[in-house]
Amino acid sequence: MRNRKPYIFLAAYFLMIFLWLWYCYRQVQKACVEAGHTAQNENGILEVIPWQEEGFDDREETSYPIGEDSKEREEEESEKSNTKEETAAEDKEAPTQESEKGEEDGDSSEEEHDNRHQEEDGEEDRENNGEREETEKIRVVLTGTGGLYHEEILLEAGDESLEITAKSPYFEKTNVIRIRAGSSEGEALRVMSLNKSCGHPSYQGVLEIRREEAGLVLINEVSLEEYVKGVLPSEMPSSYPLEALKAQAVCARTYAKMKMENKVYPQYDAAVDDTTACQVYRNLETAAQGDLAVDETAGEVLRREDGSYMECYYYSTSCGRGAEVSVWHGGETQRPALIKSQEEIDLMNQEFFDYISQIYKGHLEAEDAFYRWDYSVKEADQKEIFERCRNRQGVNEKLIWAESRKDGSPCEITKEKLGNIMDMSIVERQEGGVGDCIKISCENGEVYVWGEYNIRHVLCQGGAVKLRDGTTFQVKELLPSAFISLQSVCNKKGNMVGYIVVGGGFGHGVGLSQNGAKHMALAGNDYREILETYYKK
Repeated sequence: MRNRKPYIFLAAYFLMIFLWLWYCYRQVQKACVEAGHTAQNENGILEVIPWQEEGFDDREETSYPIGEDSKEREEEESEKSNTKEETAAEDKEAPTQESEKGEEDGDSSEEEHDNRHQEEDGEEDRENNGEREETEKIRVVLTGTGGLYHEEILLEAGDESLEITAKSPYFEKTNVIRIRAGSSEGEALRVMSLNKSCGHPSYQGVLEIRREEAGLVLINEVSLEEYVKGVLPSEMPSSYPLEALKAQAVCARTYAKMKMENKVYPQYDAAVDDTTACQVYRNLETAAQGDLAVDETAGEVLRREDGSYMECYYYSTSCGRGAEVSVWHGGETQRPALIKSQEEIDLMNQEFFDYISQIYKGHLEAEDAFYRWDYSVKEADQKEIFERCRNRQGVNEKLIWAESRKDGSPCEITKEKLGNIMDMSIVERQEGGVGDCIKISCENGEVYVWGEYNIRHVLCQGGAVKLRDGTTFQVKELLPSAFISLQSVCNKKGNMVGYIVVGGGFGHGVGLSQNGAKHMALAGNDYREILETYYKK
């Protein structure tokens, strides 16, 4: 037999060389990732910047574009470092001119944020004149099918792509990374792991990815004006008249500024998310007409006499009447109380039924489909009604509760405890007639449901809503509005078997009616006249 020892020796030798080269490659790659340099994938060079979590200041200064040359970046950093040293003394004496932010009680990192959010005294005047600071940013939490958290995030920029998971090497020494798409103006990052009505949405500015135990959090940091452009087509059709779009742009900008003072996600320094809970963002592609509306109203917001931002809420269609912010009972610390007698309740409900069952030709939206509608449930699922009550009770127990008929003590909201439902009726309304409280009378007690959103949720059992023009609209979670008249249908035993809802409008009814704005614009009103009509208070 031939001696095999030389071959075994050569194989071991080459294996050792291969392992050594692989080790060196991994060490170099790891060093590059930690330093924010390039990481190679099969499609090209992508640059990701690890971010140390000392605070939120100066993020933009250390966010670098995908594909930027490392040497140029090092020179840029060196130049910034020198500039900072030269101006350090000046910085201690003068505040930076950046975006404004309201104080948040109890926020331990508020002092850390102050410099980034201060403005010069003239900012408010410039804002009213439509002049904006280009550096003003808003941070938006981007949600996916799993809500706040993402299992993986797939990004594309040009011909390059990148997959980020919780196990990505970028997270070896930090839980926060920041990415942007190149240095050329107008470039955007497309998030392939998100699916919106427009397909896979693209985002300007910086994408920040934060790793937490529950998953990845994705945040878009973008200029305020770009954000408004991303909101407009998702909240109002781009086919609407320009003046209506301009009114919507001012509302969206004011809402964003209001939330920047009282952030929805203070733990991420993020003012809003991209859902209907705030303003829908990047669900549809931007359009030229919408961008023009934003540009022509750049920086314009609505303020009260004391200088604070107005609560610029808006909704789709009115029934001819509007509502106040109190329909949500936000911030209440005690349960609302019923003060009307049964006679007053009957008179209140009859008055609203007489109103909602008529069509008033003088109303702006009188010809719109959602101006009037009706909804019938022939066989009510009582267990689902109780379940929906419990779901909303979990959100705010001060607005939904049950009482025992025997002694008025608290009672669990179940059919086993309460028995069959005998009747459902509206026992309180707010200004304009919007339903504010329904009482669900049962064999062994009563359930009280307060708030327009809760009422719309509890009364919805799916199916079709018949609209004014004869078409239908399928509902799953909410009735179109709480501007309703409610009538129970009972059997001979006195138990409720179904109910009939006669209603009008689409949305909560607070602030600007978008279809009302459309009709005003078609009639020749400009956007300022539209805003004065809906926010005159």
